[in-house]
Amino acid sequence: MARSLKEAGLLTTGARGVNAPNMIPLDAARMTIALLSTDSPAKMVEAVERYRDMKLRTVEGEGDLSEYLFGFDTTLEQVLVRMFGAELDDESHFGDFPYFEIQENQKTAVFQMKNTTVKFRTPEPTAELLDKDRAEHSGIMRTRGLAPVALLTVAAEMWADRFSGVDEQGYPLALTHPWNEELRGEKRQLRYAEIKAYVRARDTDWMKGA
Repeated sequence: MARSLKEAGLLTTGARGVNAPNMIPLDAARMTIALLSTDSPAKMVEAVERYRDMKLRTVEGEGDLSEYLFGFDTTLEQVLVRMFGAELDDESHFGDFPYFEIQENQKTAVFQMKNTTVKFRTPEPTAELLDKDRAEHSGIMRTRGLAPVALLTVAAEMWADRFSGVDEQGYPLALTHPWNEELRGEKRQLRYAEIKAYVRARDTDWMKGA
């Protein structure tokens, strides 16, 4: 699957082995779409190309929508990038992670949150695409989803990877490193602010696609 997406220019590429580029939220978003949209590797590139550009079309329920995730006429890909790329120490972003699923037959992507369901669909499907969708809207309904804890796990692992290694002076970036653990009070807060500023300046492509 990853090879197909890379060959189509949909994933970050670079050196191999220890020098290989780290996954960014845009890669995670496209991998998630590929895994949930079809079980056919031959169809994954086409599926990613379609689902990534879907727009919010239906809101059901009375809950509040996160402007961080769903604001500004966002696409499905943008929502996933913002989710996987969120700074997890900032609760103002969107709070709890939602349940996310793709309904293959209905060609619909769904986020389920407390008291609210949000659905994404192709904004202006062509007549040809509609005919194709109708032909597939039958038989066994195929839906694949990821629980909130699974989405959080991906985001948390990506967040932790950003804070591995050392800065330009050779000081460790991980707050759990003994050198940082011994800091207290204002010194600890200052060091954390320095680490975040360094990581943000280094990872210029982190929120690419958001």
